[in-house]
Amino acid sequence: MSNKKLLLLPRNKSVALKWFISYLIVLVIPILFALYLYHDSEKIVRGQMNESSVMILKEMKDTFDNQLNEMGKIATQIAFNPKVQMMVSKQASLTPREEYMLVELLDDFKVYKAANSTVEDFFVYFHHQDIVVSSNNKFRTNHLSIFLDDLDIDMEEWDGLVGNSTMEGYGALEKPDGSKLVFYKQSLPFRQTKDPDVTIAAVLDNKSILQYFDYFHDEYQGIVYILNDQGRTLLSSQSEPLPFDASRLTSEANGFHSNEYVVSYIKSTNTPFTYVIAIPESVFQQKLHAINKTAIAALVLAIILGLLMVLWLVSKQYKPVRSIMSQLSKNKPVSHANTDNEWEMIESMLGETLEENSTANQRLHRQRKVIESNLLERVIKGRIEGQEMLEDILSGMDFEMASEEFMIFIIYIENYELDLVGDREDDARDWDLVRLIISNITEELLNPVCRQIMFEVDDLLVGLINVPPSQEGVMKDDRDPVIAKLRESQKFIQNRFNIQYSVSYSGLHRTISSIPSAYEEAMQAMEYKFLLGTSQMIDFESFKKSEPEYFYSLEQEQWLVNYIKAGDYESAKKLVDQLVHLFGSAGNVSIEVVKCFMFDITSTIIKATEEIQMNKEEIVNQTINDLLHCRTIVEMQDKLLQLLKKMTDFIQEKKSGGDEELKNQILSFIEERYSDNDLSVSSIAESFHKDPVYLSKYFRKYEEDGILDAINRVRLQAAKIQLIETGKTIKEIANDVGYYNSNAFIRIFKKYEGITPGKYRESNE
Repeated sequence: MSNKKLLLLPRNKSVALKWFISYLIVLVIPILFALYLYHDSEKIVRGQMNESSVMILKEMKDTFDNQLNEMGKIATQIAFNPKVQMMVSKQASLTPREEYMLVELLDDFKVYKAANSTVEDFFVYFHHQDIVVSSNNKFRTNHLSIFLDDLDIDMEEWDGLVGNSTMEGYGALEKPDGSKLVFYKQSLPFRQTKDPDVTIAAVLDNKSILQYFDYFHDEYQGIVYILNDQGRTLLSSQSEPLPFDASRLTSEANGFHSNEYVVSYIKSTNTPFTYVIAIPESVFQQKLHAINKTAIAALVLAIILGLLMVLWLVSKQYKPVRSIMSQLSKNKPVSHANTDNEWEMIESMLGETLEENSTANQRLHRQRKVIESNLLERVIKGRIEGQEMLEDILSGMDFEMASEEFMIFIIYIENYELDLVGDREDDARDWDLVRLIISNITEELLNPVCRQIMFEVDDLLVGLINVPPSQEGVMKDDRDPVIAKLRESQKFIQNRFNIQYSVSYSGLHRTISSIPSAYEEAMQAMEYKFLLGTSQMIDFESFKKSEPEYFYSLEQEQWLVNYIKAGDYESAKKLVDQLVHLFGSAGNVSIEVVKCFMFDITSTIIKATEEIQMNKEEIVNQTINDLLHCRTIVEMQDKLLQLLKKMTDFIQEKKSGGDEELKNQILSFIEERYSDNDLSVSSIAESFHKDPVYLSKYFRKYEEDGILDAINRVRLQAAKIQLIETGKTIKEIANDVGYYNSNAFIRIFKKYEGITPGKYRESNE
């Protein structure tokens, strides 16, 4: 399948598949939310219907309460009307004046009727006179049928309305057509409990309430009930009885769900009525089904559009990856041929490319260093001539000259003890690291005071310095800041890294063509390190050329031979110290003179070995060879004194014929210092002022084993005690008894005891 088809069937680790899954996860979140809403749709629909019903009921309640209040107000106005009050308790026949007053009362009622549009009608029934005065006319009971026809009630209902019982409040009568007549009744006198004199009734206009009834019926097919404080139906939109127990309306909730109806209700705070709407369950289910059907259709459409969008986004975003893969696949190695993860392949190949670039850059850097070192070596050794050529070479190395004054310094590394973690056997690596440390620190300190470049020549570090002029012009003292920085870097490196080296430097040269001369001066100054010792700062200009003087006479040579023959080490040492002091304190002594003295003193030693009949071959091979390879006169002095000590001890040994007391002292010395890591044959010989070879031979005269065996046996005896009596680790015990590491301890323990320390501990537990 081609790369263009990859998106259709992505592999199990493909980037396209991961993107596809990621987008699906994002798509699933709104889908889950939609499913949650669908699951709770019934609850949501019920809540919305209940809220809508309660809002309409509240509006109907406010309207009905206002009408009822109007009924109560007009009944109260009529009750306090003076003409009505005059008729209360009047039982005799009416006088013409009183008849006329009733006619006037009609005028008052018309004013009341005009001011209260929500009241359909109202009337006053005077029981003793058997007269009814309404808002429109005055009737006697024999003509009451006309009035009752207007009210649409029969005589029986009229008797129930104006009977002899007293009442104050709201009531309802059922008309012949089944509808309800809602009224407000007030009896006079107010406090009379039976047989009232006057009955006042205000009849409600139901038209506005019937509009609400029609709304609920048309919208929800619902039935509206207005219940009194006893739970009885005062008014309803249909003649059906209340389909549930009215006691359920006493809770604080404003709705509930019965078997066949969804009921919402609200209680009035101004009147003793409760307004109820009962919506059939079938209507609710029908609306719920319509909503669910719409929700499912929307969800399916959202999933389809979401999947199409996911595929489009993945295809669009995978296009650059596919392009990169196409380019990489042209020359991809075999190791990447079967990879099924594009990022993994890209990351791997980019990593390989970066690694190859890094390796190439490192190789180029090393080659550049080698080329620069070779060029600079040719420059300082005078193999390149011409000032323009020299300037071009230095410019190509980014060496910008601040002046025409140059000097050379040379660093000779003498000793180093790097404190490194890991393998210490890689001498080449350590040597490179030492040179890197010296170069970096020296360059860092010199940068503020001069222009300089460092390179390697014949295991020496050479620095070419361009000295900037001072304000007064270039003078000899312009070297002082450079020399101070060289001395500062030498001190810091010795203290921080324990690297010992000497520095020699030339005088100041005023032309670029004199760089080879400066190098020769620095090399000549470095030769004086043999005379001055290690870790020196050697200035070429401090050594003046003069005629050499020689301080080693034949008489002094004979004295030295005699002291050796007599075994007088102290006298021989004193003579050698005097001679070396003369050479070290003479400022005009050349290196050639010092070397002559070294050869002459070596010749004297060889002569002395013949006269004392000492093994000449051993002396020449072991000690004199070291003497000839001394790098400084101080080292030569130390080696010479060691040789003299060996020879005088040999003479003393011949004279005494041996002494077993020395052997006991050596054993005691080992017992006291066996835990010292540096305890060895050489350190013991140095402590007893004896030659190590001589001391070893002497010790074997009295002991079957050598000194090294004695050291190991004392250490192992102490180790066995700790293995049995303590819980220390093998490494801790090895350090306690004088071994550098546990590996050497285990090897030596097994050599002498036949088992490892661990096995020894287990066998003695």
